[in-house]
Parts: sequence; C-alpha cells; structure tokens
Amino acid sequence: MKYATEQLNKYEHPSTKFKAPGPALSGTSALKGQTMWYVPIALQVPFFSYVIAGMKSALTSLGMHLHVCNGNALPSTIAQCLNQAVQSKPAAVVTDSINYTLAPTAFAALSSSKIPVVLTGQGYPKAGNDTLSYISYDGTKMLSLAADSIIADSQGKAKVLIAQIKDTPFTANQITKGAVPEFKSHCPGCKVTVVGSTTAQYSQFTTLVATAMTKN
Repeated sequence: MKYATEQLNKYEHPSTKFKAPGPALSGTSALKGQTMWYVPIALQVPFFSYVIAGMKSALTSLGMHLHVCNGNALPSTIAQCLNQAVQSKPAAVVTDSINYTLAPTAFAALSSSKIPVVLTGQGYPKAGNDTLSYISYDGTKMLSLAADSIIADSQGKAKVLIAQIKDTPFTANQITKGAVPEFKSHCPGCKVTVVGSTTAQYSQFTTLVATAMTKN
C-alpha cells in the first residue's frame, strides 16, 4: 500500500504548464467553411461529449464545422460512418478509441481518397504517413494509477471487478499490463476479477457487469 500512496502523491498534482506539441499553425484561413468529421466509438460514453464541446470550440475559431457520426460500438456502424465520410469529402476525419482493425477497409478508403485521418486513444500501432496520424496517451500507466487509487482507498483490501474490452491490443494492454500487475505486485490482500468483452458486445455490457458482480 505504501507504493500505491507514493505513486498517487507523485502524479495527483494538477499540471500548471502546457508545452505546445509543435509550432503555431499557418494557412488556416483556407480551412474556413470546411467540415471535420468526428467518429467516437460510442456516444453512450459521457466522456465523448466533452471532446465534442472542445472540438466545436476549436473549430469555430477557424470558421470550420464539426460533423459527429456515432460508431455505436459496432464495427459495421463504424465502417459506415467512415464510408460516409469518404463520400462527404471533409477536411479531415478524427476517430476516437477506434482501432484500425475494426474497420480496415473503410480506413483504407479514406487514405485512398487523400482524406487526412487522426486516430486518437488507440496508442501508436504503426508509423503514420501524410494521411494517417495518431494522438494517444499512456493507457497502461493510467490504469496502473487507477489501481493504486483503489489500493490506497481500500487500505489494501479491495474486491475489484475489471471489465475489459479485449478485442483491441491497446484496450487489452491497459488491463493486462497496467491494472492487473499493479494489484498483483502491490495488493496481496485485494481480490481482482476480470471479465472480458468485445466492442461488438457493448450493448450487453451492463448485463455482463451485473452478472459478474452477483457472482463475485
């Protein structure tokens, strides 16, 4: 438990500095009136509403528009959104928490149409190019810190149920290389149960969790 507390003390302080990821953008006047598409994996997740609000604010300052297409946690719907974007010819497409492998043909179609695509929240699975880039975060560290928070709050005696989306490496690794090892190494008194699901089973997620909670 001491280690978990030390980790929280190290990382819990709010950041007071921001380092720009690169030089200021130039030539943005050419983007006025154009539209960017945003395709989150599922709008049912409240987090994405905040992303949409931030994107609208940023794009409005450039005179651009935002179109949102809900992936609805279904590979077929995700592909449909991306294929619609190909027909719409937006300035760019931003996907959120969608692994390339869920709709490879549709992503390839965007690339062939020279429409820039930014995959966010899925790590850095392969090298980018002129039409494909990535913005992500350290999901493994984030989940290990979530585990530390539980360990510290429970005084090392938590019963933990982890629901894992296991069909993409990035989401799977957050649990198998982040949270689970943290509990195993630093909380011998914790009982951890992992239940697996896939993106296509998202609509059954509530039932899956309820069943696991009753069982454990």
